Amino acid sequence: LVADVSGKGIPGSIVMTETRALVKSEAVRTLSPAETLMRVNKVLYNDIKRGMFVTVYYLILSLEKSVVNCVSAGHNPMVLWRKASNTCHLVNPNGLALGIDKGPLFDKTLKEQKIQLFKGDRFVLYTDGVIESMNRNNEQFGQNRFYLRVKQLAGKSSSEFLSLIVSELEAHQGEAPQHDDITIVTGRTVIEEENVKEPIIES
Repeated sequence: LVADVSGKGIPGSIVMTETRALVKSEAVRTLSPAETLMRVNKVLYNDIKRGMFVTVYYLILSLEKSVVNCVSAGHNPMVLWRKASNTCHLVNPNGLALGIDKGPLFDKTLKEQKIQLFKGDRFVLYTDGVIESMNRNNEQFGQNRFYLRVKQLAGKSSSEFLSLIVSELEAHQGEAPQHDDITIVTGRTVIEEENVKEPIIES
């Protein structure tokens, strides 16, 4: 799960802390990410002031089947790189951010999506602080540049992938102050040995 809260400072920290606690509490009840977020939203809506919200991208990974079941509550799309075709795809299930609607519209809008992962495929979750990272000329790193770098670096190990992406973000930012948090979560299906038939997840 990757999430981002509107606003900054203490109010934003309090809302995100509550969101994290609610998700951890509700996630053990069901393997449906949509059902988890519906329950979280019902509580969170009553606790935060109007105008505040939390975007969330939540996926549950089945190691046995190499399938991800994902849902987005108004968050940036997941980037999925397919090794076989060397192409990037944006996985963006429909959904509203947490805290905007008290329940009926949120529940109706939220959609789950299942994705089958194949050997070598990589998924990437991130917060908007990645693509909105700015230099002293107020130039953002940008979505297109980020997607291109994901494609170019997707075949590397996850640790190297993250290191190179973060290094490029830091080089772009230069001496400009960081204006938003930066979070990247990624995983890749790999087969370590020829006699291992099922892919495992490297993250």
